[in-house]
Amino acid sequence: MLKNRFRQLIGLLVVGLFAVAVVQFLRQTAGSPHLGSAVASGLGLLFFLAAVLAVAWWAARRARARGE
Repeated sequence: MLKNRFRQLIGLLVVGLFAVAVVQFLRQTAGSPHLGSAVASGLGLLFFLAAVLAVAWWAARRARARGE
């Protein structure tokens, strides 16, 4: 139980730090004409990483279900 709480706390901390970094980035580059493309590029990379992690999680879950 405590280990799961600790993992959740670390996860929330990482998400919070990422959110602060994004807000600071947007504040510093608010007048830049390249802001849209930079944000789109970053979101594209994040979606790609999320897809890779989702496939890895799905494969591990399926392997556990099969008993491998």
